[in-house]
Amino acid sequence: MDYKSFIKNQRENNEDLDQICEVLSDPENKTFLVYSHDDPDGVAAAAILTRYLERSGRDYELELPHTFELETERVKKRLEEEADKYDALIIMDKGTLGKYDELAGLIEPVMVIDHHWTTGIPEDCLLYNPEGFCCTGLQAHLIVELIDQTDSYDDFLALIALRSDWTIRPLKDMIPEFVEPFFEEVKRDWENLLEPIKSRPTWMEIDQREYTLLLNQIAELTFAVSGGGFSYFYGDRDDELAELDATWLCYEDLMEMGRSDADFTSVSNLQEAIDLFPHNQLVERIFDYFCEDWNASLQLFESAMFFGEFGPADLFLFSGEDTPLMPIVGCVTLGEISRGNDDKPTVMVMANHESDGSGHFSFRGTSDKIHLGKIADSVSNSLAEEFNCPDEITGGGHVLAAEVKIFRTDIEPAIPFHRLVTHLKEMYELARKNETEGLSKEEKEKAIELGLEYLSE
Repeated sequence: MDYKSFIKNQRENNEDLDQICEVLSDPENKTFLVYSHDDPDGVAAAAILTRYLERSGRDYELELPHTFELETERVKKRLEEEADKYDALIIMDKGTLGKYDELAGLIEPVMVIDHHWTTGIPEDCLLYNPEGFCCTGLQAHLIVELIDQTDSYDDFLALIALRSDWTIRPLKDMIPEFVEPFFEEVKRDWENLLEPIKSRPTWMEIDQREYTLLLNQIAELTFAVSGGGFSYFYGDRDDELAELDATWLCYEDLMEMGRSDADFTSVSNLQEAIDLFPHNQLVERIFDYFCEDWNASLQLFESAMFFGEFGPADLFLFSGEDTPLMPIVGCVTLGEISRGNDDKPTVMVMANHESDGSGHFSFRGTSDKIHLGKIADSVSNSLAEEFNCPDEITGGGHVLAAEVKIFRTDIEPAIPFHRLVTHLKEMYELARKNETEGLSKEEKEKAIELGLEYLSE
């Protein structure tokens, strides 16, 4: 199925998507309040959507808060004061959460565009979270293509979102079914980004470290500049960077390059791509700091320990103190472990205590046998409920990658770590029981809910 037929089918079979397209295309809706995730996928998705709003002469106010889940209490206060300013609220790449219904009583419509697994559905919102492995950048591209027309630069942004969010792995010819119609349509125009090259490998080369893609390198650059959704910023070592929000720098440069018709189809190396950024000197400095942290953290992961065998998958655990770039450095270690074990499905669970007292759990996997989004969702929800702070403990993700961020700094590290290990222990015991004596129907349902996704096959 070609891309146009695919997206038409999506609209015909999703009433909420159809309504989202109607709202966005209605010229009577003049001003939009938009919240998007601060990782490369969320930033690229925001750029694709707001480029459309600019082209169609509409106004928007964009926020890129440094949390995964949207802080509903803060948004509610804003809407209570100025909801009349906006014709719609758009929440992109920030989880599919039932609590977003709290906002629907203050503004209508609330449109949630997201791809993450969730336990709660916002019934009073318009929701587009399709069945199929994708990312929000592609969802934004799909929506704009349905109601207007995307251009080559929108294709570029969607490719960056897909690669940085771990949705596609072109070097391995791993393109999910949902993504295939888009990828097949645009790949001929982007051969320069998709041709294997011998160059500095990125954190995305977990299967081998000899070849990379220019697409991977630009996606890694975008991760570095935006902070990656983890607030990896460098103001502590660079006074000029301390004065700016690097996520906004990334978004604004992406937008400006689109306005100036920057041609990424002609670049042949990473330096040429960097030179296209309006603030290229700042971008290059940020990337240099990123590379310094990368080299410092890589050796720390030699201490990752084998935690246990979870059915067909091995699980490893890493814990650190103020470890920079933990999730992506962990990806490379994950790949090395899996390759050294005949490509056996492998999971890396990472725990980090930050210098400011906050905490971070990160999950990465090489297969869909263990659903990492379910683990992150369960751990973050139980902690947020215990400490009654849903806006300060957030988490979620998809089957291959997930995060939990603990912004509260007064919680002793032992408490969330114990909760994490308790969850993993329960998974382990159910996996072992399944192998030795089998599970009851209720136990099997519980095991799948906890994250033992292979039992659903």
